[in-house]
Amino acid sequence: MMWLISSVMAFLSLTGIFNQEKPTPADESRKGSQNSTIIFFRESHYFGSGLRPSVYVDGRGVGRLSNGRWFSYS
Repeated sequence: MMWLISSVMAFLSLTGIFNQEKPTPADESRKGSQNSTIIFFRESHYFGSGLRPSVYVDGRGVGRLSNGRWFSYS
């Protein structure tokens, strides 16, 4: 039984559950950049293929995604 517990503890320590690091904050120099692009992609599937959902950025409609299509918004 002790072997099982020590094996589980070794596995968890190797996977990083016990050694989690805090995420680093974003680089402050890129924070106010106005040159960003978002790419929206919709995979092609038969189920729901007739739907064209709208995409909104900051409450403003920027496009509609057809089945298997993509578009970018800057």
